[in-house]
Amino acid sequence: MQIIDAQKDLYITGEPIFTIKEGRQLADAADDKNRIVQCDLSLRSNPSVLAAKTYIDGGKLGQGVHIKIYSLQKNADNLSNTSCSLDLARFSHRKPRASELCLWLPVRIRGKRRITSTGCHVKFKNFTIKCESGSACQYMLTSPASVKEENQILQWLLQAERIEIYGLEGLLHMDPFSRSWQVQGNAGKVQASMTGVPENALHIQNFIS
Repeated sequence: MQIIDAQKDLYITGEPIFTIKEGRQLADAADDKNRIVQCDLSLRSNPSVLAAKTYIDGGKLGQGVHIKIYSLQKNADNLSNTSCSLDLARFSHRKPRASELCLWLPVRIRGKRRITSTGCHVKFKNFTIKCESGSACQYMLTSPASVKEENQILQWLLQAERIEIYGLEGLLHMDPFSRSWQVQGNAGKVQASMTGVPENALHIQNFIS
């Protein structure tokens, strides 16, 4: 709390030593001071994961704008093929479920990504993922409508290098490999996607792997 009050960035990179209540207090303080909070996501049930979900579910980022997914395979058209070098053990020591990875809001993909030629809708909570072919596709998240569609989204997210979740109140980064996330408050409630920061350099310097 002293670090945040001193207007400095707070990074939590190891196993959390705070309770869920303390984690929420840290997130609230960081949000008020426009600082960054980063936590380890080694277990889906640990306080960091619960705090991250609470942060999003509580509307801390404000109204959802979009999510950007950065793929491990720059020229990959078929996102149903998982990279053979991908270590699934990094995901909580087992293959993750799509419902655990499809956690958030609307999505935007950089470059051409052929998900399906006809499009599909995958449901999760009160959002919807709309899959379309072509570049810079918009996706909206709800809950899986079928096993086939659920697997499509799962394979797609398994190849994500970095996930950026934009909201009117701030920006949340998620790294599937280090199992970490961080939140940066947005001063003046400015829409994050309109700040003019170059897409390929957006807050990369703040990411700890």
